[in-house]
Amino acid sequence: MSKEENLTLKYSKFKSKQTYPAMLTKTQMNDDRENWGRKPGEYSFTNTNKDEAVLSYNNKLQNNLDLIISTFYQKTELDLDQKLFMMYPSTKFYMAQASIFEDKKYGIKPKLKYSYGNDSSLVFGIDYIKNTLLRDVDTTTATPPFGIAKTSTTINDLEKETISGFIHNTYKYNSLEFIQGLRYEKANYDIKRDSVDGGIKGKKDEDNIALELALNNIYSDTGNRYIKYERGFTSPAPALLTNKANNEYYINNLKSETYDTFEIGIKDFVYNSYIRATGFYTVTRDEITTDMTGGMPPKTIDNYNLDKTKRIGLELSAEQWFDKLTLSQSYSYIKTKIEGSRKNGVDYSGNEIANVPENRFKLGAKYAFNNNFNLGLETIYTGASYLNNENVGGKQNKHIVTNLVGNYMFSNGLKIYGGLNNLFNENYYNDIDYSLSTNSYTYDPASKRSYYIGFNYTF
Repeated sequence: MSKEENLTLKYSKFKSKQTYPAMLTKTQMNDDRENWGRKPGEYSFTNTNKDEAVLSYNNKLQNNLDLIISTFYQKTELDLDQKLFMMYPSTKFYMAQASIFEDKKYGIKPKLKYSYGNDSSLVFGIDYIKNTLLRDVDTTTATPPFGIAKTSTTINDLEKETISGFIHNTYKYNSLEFIQGLRYEKANYDIKRDSVDGGIKGKKDEDNIALELALNNIYSDTGNRYIKYERGFTSPAPALLTNKANNEYYINNLKSETYDTFEIGIKDFVYNSYIRATGFYTVTRDEITTDMTGGMPPKTIDNYNLDKTKRIGLELSAEQWFDKLTLSQSYSYIKTKIEGSRKNGVDYSGNEIANVPENRFKLGAKYAFNNNFNLGLETIYTGASYLNNENVGGKQNKHIVTNLVGNYMFSNGLKIYGGLNNLFNENYYNDIDYSLSTNSYTYDPASKRSYYIGFNYTF
């Protein structure tokens, strides 16, 4: 390999095992917030195994022409096991499920970068990505203690293949940068589901175009201000093309979401602070939304599009450095609004988007004892947000959480890290479900004080 070429390989692995309590009723919450919520003999847990590899190749073909090729492979395996005791309508029985999820994604992204003028460049390339999702579920039901067990198998086989082409130009003139970008993507879906009660099959194609226009003014050695317009899209992941109701899956008519964003911002040093400020206004059409109820795995899954949504917001952040001490602050404000209905005709006009807090504030401090060891403390305030797009049942509680993290870096590339989350045992919830039919709530309490430790190694 010549001095004009370089090859980089990155690999990461992640493993975990998690147990899941049941969603708690209000009575259970008041009695014991740490209630397991399950009957004796019931359980629900998940084993997760993730592998990811990225191989990148760069070659300077000429003084002003670079070739960059990136390939990647990702694989996520989830093993879910659960056992529940149930009554229907007056007969007691148990249901045990063993589920295997296998999500694979691989692709290649070649591109050419042509440099011209005074630090100007033109980049064009092609991306190819294939994503497959396989779900194998074995369900066993029986009436204890001596009922005959019945086992059924359901297999979901979902596939998404995308190919896209793009061009991106950055033209510099004195202190100005003119940025233009264009991307076209075609996505093909193949959906298959086989079970004892029959199967479902479907194919789907999506074509999308993205556009970017921006003007950046580098007005000093430390500051720049910009204005940007972006028209983008998000095509659905293959798993989102099926819904679940009454423990049965069916194909939905989910579409890609598209959005138009207008953004203005500035970055600069002011006294001893590095300041960033951004204002934005976004209009989204066919926004992809997911509602799930019933815990893990969920009993119902509803993936749908909202006709039109709007967001207007402000993001502010700052950092200060005092020798070994670094302080940071950030604040975000987002006001949301739904216009129009969702695709089944339910009118959400005038409502706010669920699970989007209007205010969020973060304070942080990090102290570097030396080049190898540092400790950080951050306090995060998250405002209340509506539980659902119907805006019924109230808002999820606002909360303040403080986390502590430490890092130690060895000279041989080994890094050890650890921390304490929710240092002061704040009571809040990961999720709150509200039932309109019964006017009742179920709760998934967030963890109180917890700790973690890990390491990574860089070759």
